[in-house]
Amino acid sequence: MFIWGYQTKTTDIPASANDYCERCGKVTAHSVRAEWEIAHLYVFLRSVRWERWFAKCSLCGTEHQLSPALAKAVRRMPKADPIPFWDRHGGEVLGLIVVAAIAWVTWA
Repeated sequence: MFIWGYQTKTTDIPASANDYCERCGKVTAHSVRAEWEIAHLYVFLRSVRWERWFAKCSLCGTEHQLSPALAKAVRRMPKADPIPFWDRHGGEVLGLIVVAAIAWVTWA
């Protein structure tokens, strides 16, 4: 994480949902996995470049990517969003601090 770069992270979500598996032909329990990439400038300026969500059938192990709408619904479940606040909103927070500092210096 020196100066500028990208970092890919993957984590399994403890949440599970019932979904239709095309390979099994049944509604089975699925585990959820999230994968995302952050862009960073030093340690402070961080933002998510992309994120992907996958569901894995507990019966046959087939994995498929979730639609954006379903991924958003899973992310809103309690304790399901694995992306830390600073990774998701670090660039926005730093931008607000810089704007506030410039405004304070200008009008002080």
